Amino acid sequence: MEKSIKKNFFYNLLFQIFGVIVPLVTTPYLSRVLEPDGIGIKSYTNSVVTYFIILAAFGLNTYGQREISMYRDDKEKYSKIFFEIVYNRFLNTFIVLLAYILCIKINLFGKENIIIYYILSINIIAGAFDISWFFRGMEDFKKITIRNFFVTLSSTALIFVFVREKKDLNLAILLNSLLMLFSYLSLWGLIRKYIVFTKVSFKGIISHFKGSLVYFIPTISISIYSLVDRIMIGIITKSNFENGYYEQADKLIKIGLTIFFSLNMIMRSRVSHLFQKGDFPQIKRRIYKSFNFLFVLGFGIVFGFFIITNQFVGWFFGDGYEDVKILLLIGAPLTLIIGSSNIVGSHYMTPCGYQKKSNIALIIGSFISFTLNLYFIKNLGAVGAMITAVISEIVICVIYFANIKHFIEIKIILKMIIKPLIAGTIMLLCVKNFTKALPVSVYTTFIQIIFGMIIYFIVLLISREKFVLTEIDNFKKIIFNKKNK
Repeated sequence: MEKSIKKNFFYNLLFQIFGVIVPLVTTPYLSRVLEPDGIGIKSYTNSVVTYFIILAAFGLNTYGQREISMYRDDKEKYSKIFFEIVYNRFLNTFIVLLAYILCIKINLFGKENIIIYYILSINIIAGAFDISWFFRGMEDFKKITIRNFFVTLSSTALIFVFVREKKDLNLAILLNSLLMLFSYLSLWGLIRKYIVFTKVSFKGIISHFKGSLVYFIPTISISIYSLVDRIMIGIITKSNFENGYYEQADKLIKIGLTIFFSLNMIMRSRVSHLFQKGDFPQIKRRIYKSFNFLFVLGFGIVFGFFIITNQFVGWFFGDGYEDVKILLLIGAPLTLIIGSSNIVGSHYMTPCGYQKKSNIALIIGSFISFTLNLYFIKNLGAVGAMITAVISEIVICVIYFANIKHFIEIKIILKMIIKPLIAGTIMLLCVKNFTKALPVSVYTTFIQIIFGMIIYFIVLLISREKFVLTEIDNFKKIIFNKKNK
């Protein structure tokens, strides 16, 4: 990776690691305080309001990042684009917020949890002030990372101070919403040195609707199969507990994806810039390297879930969360499946303007998700929703690869899987046998993780896995250069 990419990846990865650590600290606490049904209510209501947030954003975050990255060498041009997109977002948010309040008034969301829905309207308003897309387009991830770090740290502290019992659920949601608003507002103080004030016309503001629509369609399609499952669980099973189990499992699976999403977010801006220059060989090299990175870390994470789940769930969540175990085992492969789709989408299809083909895949996936959920959730509850999520993501991933096979060689990518798969299998067999007699405890999980990492790394090293050897060589060069200085 080039120096700027490594630097941005470091900043983003730093926050992502922090974002992994924080849930590992707060989740055990909240799972015991709010209990499964409280977690379920929080998950369900957040899923509902997220649709309105997506509608207000209307694809402008991804679209805005791409537009800024394409013209970041022309200050006048990108300043004009910035103001047009910001005003467009304000207009969208105002219309969507009115619709949201109307839905609450007519009890479209039901008569329960009305206070929570009013609190969550802050999230819709907050989205209007989100300009993180601009900094991502400028490839300035340092400022976003620092802001997110302090906001997340504050959120964690406030949870432990003010959320003490189950009745504090509303307060917990309010604190998160206010901190989200504050975090978005904080970036506005940093925008001055980047832009020049430019007058824009109403025609210029609404001109971005067409461009952002291409990005809105996949966003809403993704949300259908990533959020509608929670809503359907609530409607079909009428159980907050089922949603609570699903939320906790999904949260842990998403932690495994944070590193890959961090890289994809950075690479989207860089590849857009490379596409403008027509440097397709470089784009291809970045795609192969990203897949290599994904498989090495991804198989370790997936097999890691298979190893620790039975031990981990018991002490991490506390009593009443046994059902999370089967959900984690079913959903663990999503780390690799979603990671693969995101590489194809973020590194090639979106930056290169093939969003329409991407939209078709996502719409098909959404249809499959909705259809299968009607059957599986009715018969299997949260387990059915997780099975549906895996099937839908596999379909989308296959379609994505079919669309990119003219640009990259699928055989090369498939060969990258072999060594990490073997290493993960050996790790699973060794650690399971070694720790099967140990009691359920945090110490046992710690032993499983450390022992597993050592075995996984050794097998990759012995098999001379390309990515591992390259990174070791890079590390040696850094150390050697420092000693010479």
